[in-house]
Amino acid sequence: MALKEWRYEGGFHDLEAPDADCELCDHPDIRYQFEIRNRFTDAHLQIGSECINRFGISATGDDGEDLDAAGTRKKVSRDRRTLVEEARKKRVISVGRSILLEETWTAAKPACPS
Repeated sequence: MALKEWRYEGGFHDLEAPDADCELCDHPDIRYQFEIRNRFTDAHLQIGSECINRFGISATGDDGEDLDAAGTRKKVSRDRRTLVEEARKKRVISVGRSILLEETWTAAKPACPS
């Protein structure tokens, strides 16, 4: 595979559980997927963030420019932090809802006769 043909353009998502394999190196237990695109064939692969850096895949900047290795690492790191922060927010909201439902259920539950 000619790795210089591939670009990370900023597509990423959280699977919410580490249950995917990297489509580039088959590393298991990927939770956060980063999409790379072949600029000649338009093929797409879902890979782990570390593979972008490990295999020297370049990223495209916010203005469409090709980023060097340092710029790519910075973009991948920023995007990964975004995914982690979004997951943290979802978890807080989910826990808050659970607490609210429990409190609502407890308050509405009829008292047991003695």
